[in-house]
Amino acid sequence: MILRKLDEGVKPTTVALQLLGNLITKNVVTLEFEELLDLIVHKTMKTKIGADEVSRGYVAIRVGEYVVGCAYYRKGELISQLPKSFSSIHPRASELL
Repeated sequence: MILRKLDEGVKPTTVALQLLGNLITKNVVTLEFEELLDLIVHKTMKTKIGADEVSRGYVAIRVGEYVVGCAYYRKGELISQLPKSFSSIHPRASELL
């Protein structure tokens, strides 16, 4: 499955983004690993990325050269759309939630 149908439209799946990662050139936000952990734990994060760099809506999240999943971008904020299983990446994620 590459897209998931939602009430408000469609959302790209994590697997699709990971498989197509190198081909994605628009609406990509690059994070450091620590920023990814912060997004996983807190579900949202402020970003200095502006509307001139990405459009409101779903964005691919890249760490280094790899696309790891997606988030929803609006008004300087990223809202995690990463699978719940990603919380196992951070050893203390369950404590921090």
